[in-house]
Amino acid sequence: QLWLRTQGLNVELRNGRGRCLVTTKPIQPGEIILTQEPYAFVMSLQTEVCNECGIEAQSLKRCAYCKHVRYCGVGCQRRAWKQTHSKECPLLKKIHEDGRVLPPTLHLTLQMLLKRHHQRASEEGKHVEIKPWDHYSLISLLETHRKELPQDRLLQFAQMATLLGSITPPECQANPEETTDILSSLSCNVHSICDAEVRPVGIGLYLVISLLVNHSCAPNAVLLFKGTTAVLRATAPIPAGAEIS
Repeated sequence: QLWLRTQGLNVELRNGRGRCLVTTKPIQPGEIILTQEPYAFVMSLQTEVCNECGIEAQSLKRCAYCKHVRYCGVGCQRRAWKQTHSKECPLLKKIHEDGRVLPPTLHLTLQMLLKRHHQRASEEGKHVEIKPWDHYSLISLLETHRKELPQDRLLQFAQMATLLGSITPPECQANPEETTDILSSLSCNVHSICDAEVRPVGIGLYLVISLLVNHSCAPNAVLLFKGTTAVLRATAPIPAGAEIS
């Protein structure tokens, strides 16, 4: 919560609402409340957007090894390689060579497991600082609504978990029960990443936004995107102490 307080925000537990994101200062319409980078994201292969920055580009270059993801330039390719793609690239190549296609939700889950392993290894070796709002432990706090899901949906998630286990490196794997929980949580916490014309171009998991920003039939904020960065912007005057929804 220390980071949120520097943004003029706080977390409160309120009856009937659970965790709430509350402003500690008045916010005017149009003002940016919060921005967040995704914990993990996957861009659609059906759109002409870069798989790293999420910006539309005329000439995208495919990864020479896996031939699956595309980038707008060398800079984005190098950033992606350093962050996630170096770990997923050989796995995507094998899937491609087997004539299979990895659905976006499974690709997103694979990225989450790979990133979790990397963060755990970094913590043990103290290689890099992990920001508290980007920590894998927050995933366990996401609502799954698993008890309310129909049996056929749970069976589908279990089958997806088995498929994912067959392609995930042993050191990164989660047990089928945990993977099913992750898939359940993604079904109600993932956001569609949209371009400037509000056309879906990918999906992403934004931990703080998913955990704290509740739905409302009379919202006072809207979620927009600049590339893959989520931007929460006020649509109405919000007084200090009010919930952002």
